[in-house]
Amino acid sequence: AVIDPADAALIAATLVNKFQGDPALFDDGRSAIAARTDRPHVMTGREAQAAKEKDALKRAEAAEAEAARARKEASKAAAANRTQASTRASTARKSTRQTPAEAAQSTFMRTATRELTKFVFRGMFGNRKR
Repeated sequence: AVIDPADAALIAATLVNKFQGDPALFDDGRSAIAARTDRPHVMTGREAQAAKEKDALKRAEAAEAEAARARKEASKAAAANRTQASTRASTARKSTRQTPAEAAQSTFMRTATRELTKFVFRGMFGNRKR
């Protein structure tokens, strides 16, 4: 062996320095190191921090993509609402004055109501004049 047995007993773990990438990709390497050395494998604090930062960056990118999608949907909904409002505004009459067709219908209805009322009262009270 390269190390004296007394010195080997002092080794608590195997450290991997400058590991880059997803720690899950190194699981097989961890198993191999643990099998050869009979000691656990530990990443350095620097590597663990880098892995956390990458994970945080992925979460931030996913959140930004979700926010962008929500903004896009909101703008589509707003555009649809504006289109509906403009359609309603264009079909709504801007003037309160009656159109000639409405005036004719209104005159007809008043005349028909008056004639119907006369007919009913004549039936009730006879054809008397006052």
